[in-house]
Amino acid sequence: GDREVVEAWEKEVLEKIWMSSQRMALVLGDGLAHSNAGRKDKMFRPVDLNEVVAKILVDFELAIDQKGAAFDVDPLPFVFASALEMNNLFYNLIDNALKFSDHARQPEITIRCKRLDEQAAAAYIDKPEAGKQYYDISVRDNGVGFNVKYAEQIFKVFNKLHNKEAYPGSGIGLSICRNIVANHKGAIAVESKPGEGSAFHIIIPE
Repeated sequence: GDREVVEAWEKEVLEKIWMSSQRMALVLGDGLAHSNAGRKDKMFRPVDLNEVVAKILVDFELAIDQKGAAFDVDPLPFVFASALEMNNLFYNLIDNALKFSDHARQPEITIRCKRLDEQAAAAYIDKPEAGKQYYDISVRDNGVGFNVKYAEQIFKVFNKLHNKEAYPGSGIGLSICRNIVANHKGAIAVESKPGEGSAFHIIIPE
């Protein structure tokens, strides 16, 4: 009957919340680990970023449905990386794209990927490895955006530009992202305009 349908739906929602909370616990735990000076993650292996992003989108299913968000994701590469850190990186970027959506329009989030040679990577990285191919993986949204002159501030732990009541969260996420890409000999760059959205570019070696 109707009661059984409601109970089944409630159980499904609770299971999704539980799974999401467990993954978030991993994110926060790894964020605390990054506060240790000189930390070097040796658990690098080939990581399928398609699988990483797909699992994160499942975790955010409730928020995506609630906001009516649309995702358009390019085929993504394998990278030699820490699987946990790649999860934390994209979790935080997707979380921000959803969190800072503009209530006046449907959230549209795109994840694009293109190759960069050593010369192109030098625009982002001081000393690219000779002969190394890099990827530029961008997470772009059409959310509230911000003035890029404040870009450095958003990468500082607990320092947020937006009203805490309107956009809850600790503000630690983008600091974690910067640490992760640095640990992978890469870089992170941002472009944004108030009212037009933001794009975070992850420059990472293959």
